[in-house]
This record gives sequence, structure tokens and C-alpha cells, in this order.
Amino acid sequence: MTAEPRFVVIRAFTSPIEAHLACSALKGAGIDARLSDIHLVEAQWMYSNAIGGVKVWVPAADEEAARELLDQDPQVAEPAASRGVEEDRSAACPRCGSEDTAAVVAGRRWTFLSWLVLGLPLFPVRRRSRCRHCGHVFDLEPGSQNPEP
Repeated sequence: MTAEPRFVVIRAFTSPIEAHLACSALKGAGIDARLSDIHLVEAQWMYSNAIGGVKVWVPAADEEAARELLDQDPQVAEPAASRGVEEDRSAACPRCGSEDTAAVVAGRRWTFLSWLVLGLPLFPVRRRSRCRHCGHVFDLEPGSQNPEP
């Protein structure tokens, strides 16, 4: 009688998509990878942090190779939440002309609060840029309204 290999968790992701990408990368390299808690997070995404996210499991014998493989690929190396804010160097600040800008998401807090209280989101969530030199927040799309001075 053959014993089943012992599996260990090598990563946990808050997003099912990121977990699928990591699992696919491992399977593509010939490592038997499995996901757990995927269906719960897909059905109720707000439970993701409470249960520790979607976990990627590999056989204990392949743990080191799997970690090395995921560390090499920047897209699946670590969850997006721990990567931080993405930088956007494609637009110059309209106020000072500096190209040192960072992407920000505006309106997320109010949208979430209105969703909790009323059951539907009332405020739009917009992707904007913030100048690191002067602090000015601006939209990337030309012709859009910019409420902040």
C-alpha cells in the first residue's frame, strides 16, 4: 500500500485569480499543485482574510522547488496586497510638470460604506494619479473633471 504524499502550504492569496495563476505556473513546471478554500472565497470574497485566503498546496518533497519557481515570477511571487501601490510614470503632473507620480484609487472608502449601509454602492471608484513632488491629485484621462485643486 502506497502512502499519499504529504502536502504543505507554500502561499496564500486573497484573490482566487492570483491563486489560479500560481497553481498554473506550478503545474506547468510539473509540480502537483492544489488549491484549498477557493470555492468559499469565490462565493463570499469578504471571507478571504478571515480564513487566511486561498491556499496553494504542493507535496512536501517539491516545496523548495515550488517556492523558488514562484519567487522567480514577479506576477505570482507575492499577493498584490503586499506588493504595494503600483507606480505610474506615464503622466506628468499638470501643476508642476514632475513625472514622479503614483497611482491611487479614489472613492473606495465611501463606496464601501454606502454599500454596507444601503446595500448598494453610490459613489464611483476612480483611478487617479498623485504627484509625489507637489501632492496634486489628477485624473489620467484628458477632459475629465478634477475636483481637487
